[in-house]
Amino acid sequence: MSHPPAGESKKRKATPGPQSPSDSTDRISLAKKTDAAMLHSSSLVPANPSSQKKMIFKGFSVAPTVPLNYEEATWKKLKIAIDEIQQRRTITDSQEELYRACEDMCHQKMSASLYSRLKEEFNRFVLEQLLQLQSSSTQGSAFLQTVEAVWLHFRDQALAIRGIFLYLDRTYVIQTPGIKSIWDMGLDLFHTALLDHKDLQSKIVETALREIDHERSGINIARSTLRTVIRMYLELGIYTSHFESALLVWTREFYVNEGSAHALAITSGEDTAKYMALINRRLNEEALRCQPSHDLGYLDEATRRTLIAVPESELIEKYAQLIVDKGFDQLMEKRRHDDLKLMYQLLVRVDGLECLKRNFSNYIRSYGTAIISDPSKDTEMVQSLIKYKSEIDDVLSYAFESNDAFFHLIKEAFEKFINTRKNKPAEMIAKYIDELMKPRKGKSDAEVESALDKCLTLFRYIQGKDIFEAFYRAHLAKRLLLGKSASVDAEKSMLGKLRAECGPTFTSNLEGMFKDIEVSRDNMASFKSTKYSDGLGAIDLHVNVLTARCWPTYVPLALTLPPELERCQEVFKEYYISRNKGRKLTWQHTLGHASLKAHFAKGDKELIASTAQAAILLLFNNRSFLTLQEIQDCVGMDAKELSKVLQTLLTSSQRILLKVKSKSDADDREGYKVNDLYENALMRVKINSLQLKDTPEEEEATKERVAADRQYQVDAAIVRIMKTKKRLSHTLLVSAVFEQLKLQIEPADMKKRIESLIEREFLQRDADDNAMYIYLA
Repeated sequence: MSHPPAGESKKRKATPGPQSPSDSTDRISLAKKTDAAMLHSSSLVPANPSSQKKMIFKGFSVAPTVPLNYEEATWKKLKIAIDEIQQRRTITDSQEELYRACEDMCHQKMSASLYSRLKEEFNRFVLEQLLQLQSSSTQGSAFLQTVEAVWLHFRDQALAIRGIFLYLDRTYVIQTPGIKSIWDMGLDLFHTALLDHKDLQSKIVETALREIDHERSGINIARSTLRTVIRMYLELGIYTSHFESALLVWTREFYVNEGSAHALAITSGEDTAKYMALINRRLNEEALRCQPSHDLGYLDEATRRTLIAVPESELIEKYAQLIVDKGFDQLMEKRRHDDLKLMYQLLVRVDGLECLKRNFSNYIRSYGTAIISDPSKDTEMVQSLIKYKSEIDDVLSYAFESNDAFFHLIKEAFEKFINTRKNKPAEMIAKYIDELMKPRKGKSDAEVESALDKCLTLFRYIQGKDIFEAFYRAHLAKRLLLGKSASVDAEKSMLGKLRAECGPTFTSNLEGMFKDIEVSRDNMASFKSTKYSDGLGAIDLHVNVLTARCWPTYVPLALTLPPELERCQEVFKEYYISRNKGRKLTWQHTLGHASLKAHFAKGDKELIASTAQAAILLLFNNRSFLTLQEIQDCVGMDAKELSKVLQTLLTSSQRILLKVKSKSDADDREGYKVNDLYENALMRVKINSLQLKDTPEEEEATKERVAADRQYQVDAAIVRIMKTKKRLSHTLLVSAVFEQLKLQIEPADMKKRIESLIEREFLQRDADDNAMYIYLA
């Protein structure tokens, strides 16, 4: 048998390792290495089951030796390959031979020396490359392309060299603590060398940052080159410390200049919209720069938050108040919802919503106050408020993304301005609902229901809900008694809404009114089935018996009824007293009405008139001419009231009566007669009635009744509070009453109520402090 030369290993095939430093899969299949030795056998005998002989192997007693120049010769071979790789030349030896050479040196315990020699070659190459960069005269984008070329060549040669020395990387490096892998060692050398060349490092960073500023200014740049250079800083581990920090400084300087150039030039809402569009574009651009997967991206994704924070600070936060002050009101007036939404989204980035909320609240109050403060537009107040509230809700839901803070702000602002004009909004809301409840063409039930819901929203903001209740009850009474309600279902639906909003106590009287109407209907059915109805003759009578506490208080109308009507009244009274012992009927003619058959030369008509109008017209059954005094003597009405009623019969559209002079009398007196030539296209004619109109006297009387009721409420509240506290200062007592009642009470009125309670010995003043009240049990 022959012996292989010392240090020579058996021939075998090897597959080169991966060309990426991140690839950890070893694809090189290596046969187990055996020490170079001669196999010796004392005898080789075919196996025989019956034989007891064994095959014995023994090693050489002397280990093979390595040639003295083996390390230098092998390293020279490897170094030539390294130089060829670094110089971009074709490698002379095969990859397999070079890999085996490295492996053999490692087996001969030359790993440390090999690693040290390899490190020196890397260091030499890096220094040469950086020196070449430093001496380059190129500038700007061309310089960055040179940096890109150097870096890419370094990576390529590092990967190729690592493939040759892979066995060293996977044995010596892994087994020796504190030793970096070949790839990391190369990066570390590049990192150290670059930082040592401070001027070069600064030039690279400054050039890259200037390119980014050029792009921000609209100049096209080589993004792929910039991406590679920045990737170099990331792989070297100096991106955050040496590039990102400088990037943020340059970015801040850029946006400081841009902010002062654009923001300070804002003078109108249009300027504000343009500036916000600029900010939005800048933020989107900076975000894309931090998306490496995007064509426009070249910065590290981790930079995104800190980078975007710079334009947020310099373009939004610094000028937040200016943006809102200069543009918000105009954008709101023009209902530019998209711009308002952008304003909200920009400010929410920097926690700058406080200035937006403040201006939004001021705008709502200012605009709302203008709606309710003009007495000449009272009839349009509620429609304007409903429209305004709808517009504000649209801004809330779309522009302000239904932010809860803005929702509460709207509520507070509406409560503030809607109560600045005492009692009037509550009165007008009640009147508006009255109009909705009356028959009206062109509105479906769904539209009426929607309008009622919107009115209820306004109603929630009103502090003087007792004023609303008083006017609503007065209007409801007219609708029920005069048959002017379009839908009983709509009436009861609104009643249910009010009960849900304010509780059953608030609606108890309103519910009592409906109950009275239903009971009256049953009473009349019972009345017509008795003998009492025979006393009516040909007259069809309907009487509503009302519970006094549930209905508004009416001033009795002094009216002498014609005999036929007075007879009907007495008949029903007799029937009612017979059924309800101990009860008393008080007749209210204010809201009564009658249907009269009238014969005119041009045709018969059915006239729907108030009780007072009917009483006057019936007088002309027996007389063709009556003076004002004669009419007044017959009906017994006050001259002022009589004049109002006569005016409704003399209007140009109705003209049931004519004002004429008597030709039969010597004194030629002035009086009234029936218009025999009266004509109307309708068979059933409704005479204009003052019953449906709210007179100033009625409105004032309603307000006075509410004021009187409030006195009792205030007195009760003061007593309740003092009974609990026992002692309380004037300021705290007034505050507690306001908080409990939610009413608009003048300080002077409050003081009067306290004085009244002191006089009635519910309270007394402290002997040492007149501003302190003490409860008397």
